[in-house]
This record gives sequence, structure tokens and C-alpha cells, in this order.
Amino acid sequence: MIRYASLLAVLSVAGCASGTRDTLAVDSAGATRAAQSPPDLAAVAQALDARKGERLSGDLTILGAAAQGRRLDMRFRHDRDAAEFSPSQREGYALVATRAIREQMCAQPATARFVKTYDGVAADIVTADGAPLAAIEVTEC
Repeated sequence: MIRYASLLAVLSVAGCASGTRDTLAVDSAGATRAAQSPPDLAAVAQALDARKGERLSGDLTILGAAAQGRRLDMRFRHDRDAAEFSPSQREGYALVATRAIREQMCAQPATARFVKTYDGVAADIVTADGAPLAAIEVTEC
């Protein structure tokens, strides 16, 4: 779940994804350009924010994105309410989400360059009823 969600967010951030809602393919020429010169932070934030309300994966919905200073801040909502997570499930979810997003941001040259050029990315995930679930920051690779 988290891997698919973060991969889609990462490809969108890099500006190297193409396709429809149901399919996603990496545009190799776009990925190469993004690795050499990352897309404008404000443009990336606007593109992600325009997808507000879209389902990112089976259990995450995009709430929005913004450029905050020199960092990309993304917000997502999980389909489950806070009461459906035990304290250990919350902690486990946050750890897995942090690791997955960090690994995927740093694994590709385009997204690693984006993190390095700007002050990284942050992703806040809340439950369906608005309670914090995970706060992720990737500031270096």
C-alpha cells in the first residue's frame, strides 16, 4: 500500500510520470531531464495540489501540496479512522511510511536531485477523521 502510494507521489514530484489515473509509466526523457535539472518547486507543488481529492492508492487520498519555503509539503488522508489504529499500529505505519518514502525518493537520480536541490520533501498523513498518522521528512539522500 505505502510503496505504491509513495512511488506515485515520487514520480509526480520528479515530473517524469505520464499516463492516466489507471496507468502510470515513467517517461525516460523526462526522468533524464529531471535528474539533470529538477523541475521548479512551485510548479511541482501546483501540479500535485491540482490532484487534490484523487485517490493515490487503495487507502490514501491526496489532500494537497504546497511549496513551503524551499520544501515540498504534501498532505494525504488514510481511509481508516484513528480508532482503527492501535498505538503500535500507528507507530508501525509511520516507520514503514517513512522508510518507504525515503528509500524511493533517494533511489532515483531525478528525485534524489530534487531533494538535494530544494530542502527536501515532507508528507503528512492523517486518518479519515483528521488525526495525525505519520509525518515524514526527507531532507537528504
